[in-house]
Amino acid sequence: MLNKITKEYKLLMKRPWLIFTFLLCSFFLTGNLTAQSGLPWGVDYRFGAIQSYEAPDLANASNVAWDRLVIRWHLYQPDGPDNWYVPDSDRDWVATAVEQGREMTAILMATPGWATDGYHLIGLPRGLDLPIEDPNNTWAQFVRKIVQQYRGQIRHWIIWNEPDIDRHHPGVQFEGEVEDYYQLLKVAYWVAKQEDPNAVIHLAGLTYWHDSEAGRPQFLQRLVKLMQKDPTAPAHNFYFDVATAHIYFNSESVFNILIAFRQILSSAGLSHPIWLNETNAPPVDDIQSLWVGAQFPVRLDQQPAFIIQAHALAMTAGAQRIAVYRLYELGGQNSDGVHYGLFRGDRTPRPAVGAYNVVTHYFAHAQKVTALSKGNYHYIRMERPMGVTHVAWARVNQPAQVVIPATAGTVMALLFDQYGQSTPIAPINGKYSLNLPAAICIGAGGTCMIGGAPAILVELNVEIPLPNIAVPMPEYYVPYIGGDTGYVENINGSQTTITPASTLTNNATPLPTYTPNAVAVGTYTIQAGDNLYRVAVQHGTTVDALMKFNKLTSTIVYVGQVLFIPPGASVPPAQSTPSATVSATAVPTETSGLSTSGKTYTVVAGDTLYNIALRHQTTVAALRTANNIEGSLIYVGQVLKIPK
Repeated sequence: MLNKITKEYKLLMKRPWLIFTFLLCSFFLTGNLTAQSGLPWGVDYRFGAIQSYEAPDLANASNVAWDRLVIRWHLYQPDGPDNWYVPDSDRDWVATAVEQGREMTAILMATPGWATDGYHLIGLPRGLDLPIEDPNNTWAQFVRKIVQQYRGQIRHWIIWNEPDIDRHHPGVQFEGEVEDYYQLLKVAYWVAKQEDPNAVIHLAGLTYWHDSEAGRPQFLQRLVKLMQKDPTAPAHNFYFDVATAHIYFNSESVFNILIAFRQILSSAGLSHPIWLNETNAPPVDDIQSLWVGAQFPVRLDQQPAFIIQAHALAMTAGAQRIAVYRLYELGGQNSDGVHYGLFRGDRTPRPAVGAYNVVTHYFAHAQKVTALSKGNYHYIRMERPMGVTHVAWARVNQPAQVVIPATAGTVMALLFDQYGQSTPIAPINGKYSLNLPAAICIGAGGTCMIGGAPAILVELNVEIPLPNIAVPMPEYYVPYIGGDTGYVENINGSQTTITPASTLTNNATPLPTYTPNAVAVGTYTIQAGDNLYRVAVQHGTTVDALMKFNKLTSTIVYVGQVLFIPPGASVPPAQSTPSATVSATAVPTETSGLSTSGKTYTVVAGDTLYNIALRHQTTVAALRTANNIEGSLIYVGQVLKIPK
């Protein structure tokens, strides 16, 4: 899954950016989901986070619009073609995502041992060349069953994962050659479109670097050549609807690789959209989850910069959708020992959560993206219906300055740092002048894989209450650090020096603290144990009024969320409401109906049997038995018995 990148900087040097400008047509996608944070213009379906289903409340709070589930064939048909088993977790995760308005996509992969003459999980499915109606075409029959299973819930199907990884590599995902993958793709396309004409077929996510490091043509290039030779391909959209990329660690490479993939498609006359389904730069120095022996020693304060830069560059390169891998670390770390989550396994946010919130709030609904790149900085301008967002950062280990003309019609302007902290500012003589701190450049030759801390200038043409999207930057830990510089010990015993970046500043004149035109009395920050009822009682208002005024779609709230208090409400002294009020019925970070006896639970919005079972240390099967439930359907207000 993780790209094994070793020569990213060489690619950059071979293909330096001088000046580029890309005008992108509207990315608006259908849907009007309004997120928990009260985002007034609704979420943008461009932005996703993988495995958000593990923490749907955190996904709501972060405006995650789409997710991805890995559907493992060997779990659905473990014992043979006549066996069909749908894991409860998969069923519940998909149902919850659909209920809450997140679009679910799915990867189909992992051959069961009975269906292949090759290796378990990675082997070529048996009977792949047979007609799709033949029961001995094991892959065709699986695709048919899985599309039937989730029809109406999932329509985006990704066909396998990272087949460009060499079969001799420890991370190999697919045993076949590119010709075998093409046949796998064609069968999936035929069958899925038969069962669901609205199905969207995605190529497997490709890493780029496995081919690049091996010195062979890109997998996508080899695949497209096969398509060009196939006389049946043009009539079937070349047997795919979307190309897919996985890009990690180097923010510069996000643009370069997406453009390289676009050029491969364009050379064959293809204009299929490209999605960036996985991107991230997991840190090594989080004291709660140190990563020992990392090849690329990314710091905890570089991950937010990467999140901002990767999204901005992907949008510039024309990516139709973008997703961070991953939202939340259920169970701690990945099998490879890397901590990818924006939220840790204990649900505490890493600083990158603030950066992701900046993206989902202020990159949302960009209709036109214009970019300028110079040797020492990137500047990207995003024109949105509600104003203009400007993003800039230094590319090298030297500070830079960018001067931005003010946009006519701007009502208010805010300067955000990479953690989501904002400062109201005003232009001087019609311009904003921003100082950009140097990048943290590490390794031989001072490779700058991630640019310096970005500045995000948001000009709004409307005056609205603004949510608090910032995540405090905690103290981070760099092993073996000393003085102003430190070093990380690499797996081969060598040491890589780390030089801290300076603090983001701006030359614009700050305005007095901004007060929205909306007549809110004040704000309230959610604490552990709070729920909407308790907040309403404390402020002399109602749950309904809080939900309407904050544009909430459910009663779930999370610690750190800032609520605007409706006009006419009161803000009593803290001691006027006993701290025990309603606390017996509250579970931290969500509204819950847990009784004081602990033997029953009242279902609230966003609940699934799977999440309830996890919370109460039981199983879905036990909950079903105790409550005489068939299937997974539950409803808000339903009282469930909790088995001992």
